[in-house]
Amino acid sequence: MEAKKNILTYEGLKKYEDELENLKVVKRQEVAQKIKEARAQGDLSENAEYDAAKDEQRDIEARIDELEKILKNAEVIVEDEVDLDKINIGCQVKILDIEMNQELDYKIVGSTEANSLKGKISNESPVGRALIGAKTGDIVRVETPGGELEYQVLEIQKNRMYPEWMRSRQREALKADYEERRAIMDAHPLHVAIAGRMMFKRVMGKASFCNIQDLQGSIQVYVARDSIGEDSYADFKKADIGDIYGLGLCIPYKNRRDLYPCREDDTSFQSLQILPGSSTD
Repeated sequence: MEAKKNILTYEGLKKYEDELENLKVVKRQEVAQKIKEARAQGDLSENAEYDAAKDEQRDIEARIDELEKILKNAEVIVEDEVDLDKINIGCQVKILDIEMNQELDYKIVGSTEANSLKGKISNESPVGRALIGAKTGDIVRVETPGGELEYQVLEIQKNRMYPEWMRSRQREALKADYEERRAIMDAHPLHVAIAGRMMFKRVMGKASFCNIQDLQGSIQVYVARDSIGEDSYADFKKADIGDIYGLGLCIPYKNRRDLYPCREDDTSFQSLQILPGSSTD
């Protein structure tokens, strides 16, 4: 059987090639040096540094193997040749969530590149699959466990490409801004409560991730069983994409986060607005 093609944009291809080169050229040497130094300490039976270095080495080799398989079967989309008459992989689209009356910007990519926090959705996802082939003005319907969602296509664009010097300058500015904000948040943690629609969920044993989207945007939440308890974690695992959820969390990331369902008598969930008494700084 022919291996499944990994559909990539040029940006995604370059990202994976750079990561693979860094792992092979830099990270392999770094972890080899860590193992060498740990061995020099003598007895390895209770050597935490050696065990940690070997674990890191396994993770690096596993990622290298994964990236080589992705690139071996890569099919690159030439975004300059994308037909803008209808939505296809490589398009940047603006759509309207009819129920929430909210405009959303997405880039349609292959499943390998998908990242909802960066506005990249897979052509194999429910929303992506429904949008493929749609034209400006069309209304598409997406079936989810939580009910039917409707979106109207407002605009179809080619991917907005920026020169490397501009992207580098943007990264530096974002990093400086993040470090400044992080220092403030570490000194004065924010307690936030929001309600929104669950757009993505991944359950992984004792900890899971989900994306909650409201009128202000999208947030990724880390849900730990040991933090919220067995019963609450079991309830979370039963949640479906499209469900309305409320969450309370403390920023920064190192502080505990709690996730809990909205009460049906809590009318704040109907508009998906920030819950009363919360901070959104």
